[in-house]
Amino acid sequence: MIVAGPTSVGMKRWYGRGTRVLSRAYAAVGPSETSDADWLIEQLQQRAVACISYVDGRSSIVLVPEEARSVVVDVLRPTRWLVSDQWGGQSPARLLGSRLPVARSTTWDLRSRPGAVPNLRVEFWVAGAQEWLPPGESRLARPVPAPEGPARKRRVAGLVPDARASTLPIDVVYTWVDGADPAWLERRRPFAPSREGVDASASRYHDRDELRYSLRSLRANAPWVRRIFLVTDQQRPSWLTGDEVTVVDHRDLFPDLDVLPTFNSHAIETVLHRIPDLAEHFVYFNDDVFLGRPVDADVFFSPGGLARLSFSKTAIDYVTEEPYARAWRGMADLVEQHFGARPLQVLRHTPHPMIRSEMAFLEEEFPEEFARIRSQRFRGEGDIPPVALSRYTMLLRGAGFERPYPYDYINLSRGDASDRLARLPQSVRRVEAFCLNDTSGGAPPDEQVVAALRATFPTPAPWEADA
Repeated sequence: MIVAGPTSVGMKRWYGRGTRVLSRAYAAVGPSETSDADWLIEQLQQRAVACISYVDGRSSIVLVPEEARSVVVDVLRPTRWLVSDQWGGQSPARLLGSRLPVARSTTWDLRSRPGAVPNLRVEFWVAGAQEWLPPGESRLARPVPAPEGPARKRRVAGLVPDARASTLPIDVVYTWVDGADPAWLERRRPFAPSREGVDASASRYHDRDELRYSLRSLRANAPWVRRIFLVTDQQRPSWLTGDEVTVVDHRDLFPDLDVLPTFNSHAIETVLHRIPDLAEHFVYFNDDVFLGRPVDADVFFSPGGLARLSFSKTAIDYVTEEPYARAWRGMADLVEQHFGARPLQVLRHTPHPMIRSEMAFLEEEFPEEFARIRSQRFRGEGDIPPVALSRYTMLLRGAGFERPYPYDYINLSRGDASDRLARLPQSVRRVEAFCLNDTSGGAPPDEQVVAALRATFPTPAPWEADA
């Protein structure tokens, strides 16, 4: 089976065993029941070229003798892969006998298109009778025993991590609510706000099944994730089964149960670091945030554990008296009072890298503020966004650094939303993450949003009982 969309090691791992994940637009040949690495190895073995493969959840590398470079080019020539040692790429047909720098490189990344995450890497080694010696750019970075025979392959264990790549244990935390759940509506009814200055708009609680597709995007594009937690208020998606996604209830996180039930996402964000067995480093997702293409962990954290922070170009609002604007101004005041520097920008609607001990520090440093946020069942007076607070305090405390990455934001309330949804399956492959945000109602019909998400992430995850 050929699945449309760019391919990667992570996508092959999560999109299903026995699936040939290639883009119809970029791959012209190749059997349907093997991975890209296995297909290449099979082609080389048919030509009596010995090869060694390494495949794990994050990398796929095929080692080939340097003298077989022309054979590799011949194998790749009928395909539409791009061969590169940078983010660009050259057609295999242009490489043989050329003086292009990539033609002489000892490592080739095979990509479905310019800018795509590599499908796999080919490395040209010095092949001896007893052992093979690595080129200087090899990810293995040490000799390996020669394969047993001219057309045999062996799998190499123990890939040496790139010192620039993050190998930390990293979890993902989602918050989610089904605003149409009768039991949840009954819990909310006695506390429904009747005064101005409280943000309780219906769009904050409207569920279009985004969580299902956000989880699909995570499984397809981030195979390095250790565990997934879903924080809810006595709810569980009807389709969620198994134990790969751990559901955590508000009652297990809030130290004072008298503040529950809460309908304030800021209050919920103050207790995410209290999830039992949560990794020190985790990424916080709202259910309307998605990964557009395969990403490495270092999109979110440095190898040493610093959080990679992304700020918007939009400035904090000092004009309106909307609850969100007052909350951001209150956060900026707090940071300036304690750290002597003032935040100026709001955050992007992206996955947020979080550090558990940094959130614990904030809880200890600002106990009154945290208690006040948790006591407010809806966003309102005196509220501050704790995730935004943590972005700026990590930056000022040396626990994070600013480095944006390709990202897209689709406001479903705007007039161009329908057109952008129609292009979603193609457009999101250019970005690491994107958000579908309904800011004030007036969004396209739910069916249209769901259809766009289904076309973008068509393959169900194993935890979907109704798939």
